[in-house]
Formats: sequence, structure tokens, C-alpha cells
Amino acid sequence: MLQRYLPHYRQTVHLAYPIVLGQISHILITVADNTMIGNFSSLALAAATFANALFAIIMMLGIAGTWVITPLVAKAKAEGDELECRKWLYHSLLVFPTLSVVFCTAVVILSFFADHFGQSPEVVAMAVPYVQVLAISLIFIIIFQVFKQFMDGLGETQEPMLINFAAAALNVVFNYMLIFGNWGFPAMGVLGGGIASLLARIFAALAIAWRFFTLPKFQPYVAQLHAVAYVRYYAVKLLKLGIPVGFQSVFEVSAFAFATIMVGWLGATELAAHQIALNIATITFMIASGISAAATIRVAQQFGQKKRRELLQAGFAAYHLVIAFMGMCAVAIALLRYWLPTFYVQPNDPEAVRMMSVSAQLLIYAALFQVSDGAQVVGMGVLRGIQDIKAPTIIAFVAYWVLGLPIGYVLGFTFHLGVNGIWLGLALALTFAAIFLGSRFFNKGQQIKMTT
Repeated sequence: MLQRYLPHYRQTVHLAYPIVLGQISHILITVADNTMIGNFSSLALAAATFANALFAIIMMLGIAGTWVITPLVAKAKAEGDELECRKWLYHSLLVFPTLSVVFCTAVVILSFFADHFGQSPEVVAMAVPYVQVLAISLIFIIIFQVFKQFMDGLGETQEPMLINFAAAALNVVFNYMLIFGNWGFPAMGVLGGGIASLLARIFAALAIAWRFFTLPKFQPYVAQLHAVAYVRYYAVKLLKLGIPVGFQSVFEVSAFAFATIMVGWLGATELAAHQIALNIATITFMIASGISAAATIRVAQQFGQKKRRELLQAGFAAYHLVIAFMGMCAVAIALLRYWLPTFYVQPNDPEAVRMMSVSAQLLIYAALFQVSDGAQVVGMGVLRGIQDIKAPTIIAFVAYWVLGLPIGYVLGFTFHLGVNGIWLGLALALTFAAIFLGSRFFNKGQQIKMTT
């Protein structure tokens, strides 16, 4: 039985590892901000946590919307249709950068209401200018994503990875300069971290566009791009698929963001500890997300070639890989839960001991939901590969907003479990999503009419 999956494991890993490394380098920008801001002060870390909670909701709506480019391009390439690939590129470059300006404006408007979320005035005062700078960076994140998702659809996953690593390295340098005031620059604290992220993201957007338009392997899509005419069908389909996919991620991200806001009601120390644990869990999630992106490409390729058996095997191979990996991560997080938080705090911070203690408790929950988190993101990916969008969106809404958050609130505040209760609610939501998305893929895959 294992023998038939081996080719799928190899091909998925081959596609996944550059995406995974790219995802890690992308999240390293946030990790670098949090660790370096945390070493500036615990109050600054709480402010960055709150700001990122506001920013992440709209950012993920934009980023996740671009994910539909990959299966559309992968399917067209599998069918040998270069013109169709160019059409998806042309219309993506029209639709998503335009939306990015709308999203940027939405984040700025949201920042004006930051004092309505029950956070301390000191946290809000630091968070507002930081989130407004992040809002501008969203335009460049989306531009980068359009080129990245198109390259992923072609199976060319290494270029975005390299650029992401370069951007992450630049971000660390800019953080060193602007957060702490080194090399003659003023110490700007949280705001400096925001400016550093903006500069790194501008670099990434410009670099990937330059590579795409100059590398020979992309010339078949660049050379005739100017001859592609606007066709309403393509723009509408990108929106029709992209908006629900965006909301799939928004339901999850906004649930974690609102959970962050609820944790903020408990105090700045709890909020900082929550961010430490969430940041660690996010690193493993981004690797799972990379496997999910590779699964989308593999399933979309088989979907384009009308091979049902290979389609199902490609999807299940991704499940095998992510469950094995996240299982190992669960053990590692549980064993290292007292050591990992030490990277995020200053030893002389008076709240350091309590912050690390709360973080260690939360990392137990992070360990418990590792497999569920990996399985649900792969479930989203394989269903995206067969362009099944609406049902996963409903599953995500029910999991996070009907079950996860209400249960977390009741456990946290009615049963007085505090931040532990909120995290238990999130773990239950991820488990529900994983089970129902997996069932959906198995049933939907069996129903698809194909040649084999």
C-alpha cells in the first residue's frame, strides 16, 4: 500500500520544501519583530501583539484570496494551455493589487477604533502607529503574492523562497537599526519594527517582479502578456473563488485575533505570553501550510489531467506527510515548553518569570492541536485543488465562530479558566475543522467524474 504513495510523497516534498522554506522565511519577519520588540520591553510586545491581531484579519483576507491563482494556473499548465496561464496572470495583476489598496485603507480605518477593544491605553497608544505602517506594507505583500502564486502554479517554487529569505534577513537588520537605535538611527521601539517590516516587504515585491520579468523560464508568459485583453469572466472568477478562500482563512485568523483580544482583557502579561506561544505554534503551522500549498498544486494537476485515482492519492499523501511532521512537532513543543519562551523575554524584565510560566502552560495546548492544525490546513489545500470552495468556507465559519470562540469564552470567563480556556476552545475548533474537511475531500473526490 505504501509503495503506491511513494511517488506522491516525492513529488509533494519536491514542490513543498521551497514553499515551506519560503513560508518559514515569511513568518521570520513576524518572529523577528516579536522577539526583538519583546527584548525592547514587555509592554512593546503586548502592543505589537494587539496590532498584529488587528492587521492579521485583513492581511489574510488579501493573501488567501491570491491562493486561487495557483490551482487555476496549475490546471491550465497541466492541460498545456500557455495562453490560459497568461490570462490568469494578467487578470490577477489587475484584480489583487487593486484590492490591496482597499485592504490597506480598511486597516487604517480600523486603527482609528483601536481603543474600542478593551486594551489598556498604553498598549493602544503604541499599537496604532505600528499597525498603520503595517497597513501600507499590505500593498507590497499582495503584489509579491500574485507573482509567487503564479510561479507556484507553474511548479517554480524556488524563486519566491530565496526572495523571502533575503527579505527576512533585511528585516532583522532594519529591526536592529530602528527598534534599538543602532548605527546612528533613533530608537523607535514598536514603530521601528513596523517600518522595518514595510521596507522588507517593499524589497520582496520589487525583487520578485524583477526576477519574473527577466528570467528566461518565465518569458513565454511575459512576452505576450501585453497582448492579453481584459475579459470579465477571468476577473469575476478570481473574485468568485478568491473571496470565499479569503474568508476561509479570515474565519480562522480572526478567531485567533479575537482570542488575542479576549486574552488582552486578562492583562498585558497574559497577552504577551499568549503571543509567545502563538508565535511558536505559527512557525509549525507555516510548514504545514507549505505542504498544503504543494498539495493544492499536485491535486490541481491531476484534476486538470482528469485522473481521479492519482488525485486522491496525491491528497492523501499530503495528509500522511503533515500528520507525521506535526506529530513530531507536538512532542518537541511539549518537551521544550519551558525553554522556547526564553527567546522572547529580557531576563531583567520584572514580568519575565510569570510570562514564561504562562507561555509554558499554553504550549501544552499548542502541542495538543498540532496534528489537527496540520490536517485542517491540508484539507483546505486539497479542496482548493479541485476548486471546492463554498463548503470549506462554511466549515471554517462553524468551527471557529460557532464553536471555538464561544466555547473558549465560556471556559475562559464563565468557568474562570482564563487564557487556558480560550486556548482549549481554539484546539476544539481546529479538530472539528480537520475532521470535516478531511471527510469532504474523501467524499468529493470519489464523486468527481474523470477518466481514471
